[in-house]
This record gives sequence, C-alpha cells and structure tokens, in this order.
Amino acid sequence: MPKKALLFLFFASVACLGDSLRSQPSPAPPSPTSSPSPLRQLVLVLAPSWDSSSAVAQRFEQDTRSREWKAVGEPFPVLLGKHGLAWGIGLHPPQPGLQKTEKDKRAPAGRFRIGILLSEDPSPPPGCRWPYYHQVTARDAWIDDPKLPFYNHLYTLPPGTKPPPWFRKERMKLHDPAYHWLLLIEHNYPNSIPGKGSAIFFHIRRGPHRPTSGCTTMAKERLNELLLWLDPAASPELVQLPSEEYLRLWQAWDLPPPSLVLPALAQIVRAPSKKESGSSTTSAWPP
Repeated sequence: MPKKALLFLFFASVACLGDSLRSQPSPAPPSPTSSPSPLRQLVLVLAPSWDSSSAVAQRFEQDTRSREWKAVGEPFPVLLGKHGLAWGIGLHPPQPGLQKTEKDKRAPAGRFRIGILLSEDPSPPPGCRWPYYHQVTARDAWIDDPKLPFYNHLYTLPPGTKPPPWFRKERMKLHDPAYHWLLLIEHNYPNSIPGKGSAIFFHIRRGPHRPTSGCTTMAKERLNELLLWLDPAASPELVQLPSEEYLRLWQAWDLPPPSLVLPALAQIVRAPSKKESGSSTTSAWPP
C-alpha cells in the first residue's frame, strides 16, 4: 500500500474517531462456537468509512486480572469487500443500517468468533495451536447457494458417493496461493440464514490494492503471524467496524480504548515492505 494511501487511511480514521441435497455431509470438525472461555485475544479491524475497501488491523490481548488491553505486534493493512462493509450476523446485537447479503461484495461489520482453519496441507503450520482444522480435498465444498441445504457450511462428499449436480460449482478451489490458509470468520454461522452471506474468511491477499468479495485479506506474513498467535483458550474474536462505529461502541463492547488504538494506527503510516507486496493472481472463490 503506497504511503499516500496509508496516510489517507490513517487521517480518515482519526477524523471519524473524533467525529436439494440428499447426501449427508461428514461430521463437522470441532468448532470454537460454544467455547466458555473468556475473551482474551482480539483482532480489531478499523476502516475509515462504510464504503472503504481498505482498513487497518491490530491484535490485542487482555489481562485476565486487570482487564486492561495491550497491543500485540504492529498494526498492518488489510483489504475488505470491494464495496466496503455492512452489518453482519455475529456475537453483537442487531444494529440499524445496511445489512450484509449474499454477493453484495461487502465484508461483515460487527463482532465475530474465529472458526475453523482450512488448508490443503495435512496439518496446521508448525507452532500453530489452533485445533479447529480440516484438510481440504477435491471432495470438499463450502455451500454459498442460498437454495441449498447446509448453506454457509463445509460439505464433504462421503466416500463412494456420486457428486450431486451442484457439487462442481460449490467445490472449494484447490492449488491457489491466496487460499493456502482459510480461517473462518463466523459471520452468519453456525445458524446460517439463507441469503445473509457466506464463505467469509481471513486469507492471503491478491496484491496490496485488490479488494475482495467479502473476505478480509492480508499479506502472507501477517496471516502466518495471526495463525501462530491464536490461542483457543483465549477465545479470540474479530471486531471489524468503520471507525465511527468503533467510537460509538467501544465501551459497550469492552474494546481497547481510543487512547490505545490511535497510537497503534499512527504506526501504520509507512510504505509497505517488499515482503508485504503480496500476489496479484486472478480472483476466484472464496472471496
């Protein structure tokens, strides 16, 4: 991301802050959806506006005794939906305003659990503690057609079963560097409402300027850092908001205070390194 673009993103954020399926799928891998552990890890993503496709992310940890937040690592640029953000369905109560729908090219705004990790690799990366894992094969699909059962869920074709007519279209894409790791953002999940958005993941970006169809993407190195940092015992969550909504909600949602967030955002005003340049391959599913 060019320095001018980062400067604009930072100052805009500061300004806003001041202002018919017969085969049954195989059993789903374990999910953190019902985890009873208290929140101690947070990924905070702030965008300058509802229509912005660029944002800044920062990891935070909360002390269990003092309940104080501290920043972890440096803030880093992420890319959102081509059309920006819209309210998703997550841990937060319903909010007034634009609501996310299928294929609206908007990333979900709100508060979400972080879910299953998907990859073609036989296991998570070395050092990753995240236990919710599934190795993707040619028999896996993520259902994004609202007319089909198991909408917004992983479907694994049972052994010896002939693929149904819809399977080819819904099958997960293989051998794509951008989808090496797919970390589920639990928008509209697990109790998925048809048409309210599906297949929302963290994954590797397709270059520093290419927005998504609804996912949140970042440089490969940043995603790797995120995967190694996640602690299932800390019940990590994503909060993704326009900065004006962060200002409105940070106290009610027990988020890091502006005094901690603004200095972190200031650090992002720099040109990205060559390591963060990302790839620029053709877009494909997931978003």
